[in-house]
Amino acid sequence: MPLLLHTLSLLRNLSPDYLRGSLAQAETLLWLDQAHALPRQAAAAKTGGAKTGGVKAGQKKR
Repeated sequence: MPLLLHTLSLLRNLSPDYLRGSLAQAETLLWLDQAHALPRQAAAAKTGGAKTGGVKAGQKKR
């Protein structure tokens, strides 16, 4: 993490506009990823197919 913070600090000093654009793009991609996950989570909740707590194929319940 310190390397990332150092890199962002250097980028802010060298080109603040580029850093702003890069962060805006990263936020947009994060938002799209979260928005894409919502329908899958809703479908899993409706069908009871939640991924946590299930038994993997080939395993027996205890």
